[in-house]
Amino acid sequence: MSGFGLDDLMRGSEAYAAKPAEPVGHTEPSGNLRKAFER
Repeated sequence: MSGFGLDDLMRGSEAYAAKPAEPVGHTEPSGNLRKAFER
């Protein structure tokens, strides 16, 4: 998890949870998280 802290994960999760429901594909938060964890 180089350069990717728990604070960043929590902030991203909160930002995503605060957004209204959108069709999958419009936004890709899970894809961004996956990329971060694959590093």
